Amino acid sequence: MFIRKDGTFFPVVYSASPLRKHGTAAGIVVGFRDDTKRLEDERVIRESETRFRLIASTVPAIIWIVDEN
Repeated sequence: MFIRKDGTFFPVVYSASPLRKHGTAAGIVVGFRDDTKRLEDERVIRESETRFRLIASTVPAIIWIVDEN
């Protein structure tokens, strides 16, 4: 978690890679990415799946999914 200037927290994902100089580790490069959007997207998908399962398990009929083929 990181903290914004306004004091709110937000999730981050980071990656790290060694920085080499003449074949020797001279440091590390770390990159950070705000993970808020991905987590929100996952929440929306979970809610959608929950609604679908509820509908599919309570409808008194047979439901099936068909593609264009």
